[in-house]
Amino acid sequence: MNTLQNLNTNPRSLLMGTSVVLNIYILTIGSLILGFSAYIGLETLERTSRKVVQWTGEGMLWLFILLFVSLFILFIPSDLLQLKYQIKIDTFSNLIGYIIFTIFNSVIFIIFSRFIPTDNSYLVELTNLFQAVSFSGLVVIPIIFFLIFQFKDYLTPFKPYLFHIIMTFWIFSAQLFL
Repeated sequence: MNTLQNLNTNPRSLLMGTSVVLNIYILTIGSLILGFSAYIGLETLERTSRKVVQWTGEGMLWLFILLFVSLFILFIPSDLLQLKYQIKIDTFSNLIGYIIFTIFNSVIFIIFSRFIPTDNSYLVELTNLFQAVSFSGLVVIPIIFFLIFQFKDYLTPFKPYLFHIIMTFWIFSAQLFL
């Protein structure tokens, strides 16, 4: 029997992981903005050489702005989107759904990042963060999903932690694109 005939073409199975991928993306961008605000705090307190901060008042202002923006972004998945941790990559159609929505989500946020004004060095860095997370979603995360699908039999003890593992890979792989 042809394996393509056994492929589940149910559209619901393709859209199964959309909210999970969106939650991971939002949590990743919120974490990177929180890290950037911590870096601004270190620059403001002169614990590192100054590259972004021009003077202390400006640094404190952007520290608090980015801190509150990141906290707002980090609360979106838990409060508004009803955070879902369960990643089910049991069938090939689920895998395709996760990969397609990850790529679609990344392309949308790349386009969205083009509309952030770049007249300020802080906004330029914020744009770079959005683009790094999006490029990571285009390149690294589909490969991670495919590897999880290929080795799903060996990863059964880690199945409850797949959300956190993928989010950790997304955060670290976004650092490669900065």
